[in-house]
Amino acid sequence: PFNAVGRRTTSNVPSQSLILMNDPFVLGQADLWAKRLRGQTSDSETRVRSLYKAAFARSPSPVEVEASLGFLASQAKLHNVPEDHDLPWRDLVHAVINAKEFIFLN
Repeated sequence: PFNAVGRRTTSNVPSQSLILMNDPFVLGQADLWAKRLRGQTSDSETRVRSLYKAAFARSPSPVEVEASLGFLASQAKLHNVPEDHDLPWRDLVHAVINAKEFIFLN
């Protein structure tokens, strides 16, 4: 940490992934992002598109939209809440935050 280097070496340690999965700050940010998405529109597909634009700077493919909507439905069932509830949306945002495309810059 005390040496200057021109380029950072590629590394990936389990603690990085565990922090993104379990850290209260990351979960809190996912919750805030989900609430902001829910406040923008009531249309789930539009929310998913907005999430992908903000997270990945691109539109989702039709398969990604379908998978996201399916994930929302399964998480709503898991939490025993409506699909439009904060919990499924928080879970989707948290999954996006943990996606390699979100974590690594090309």
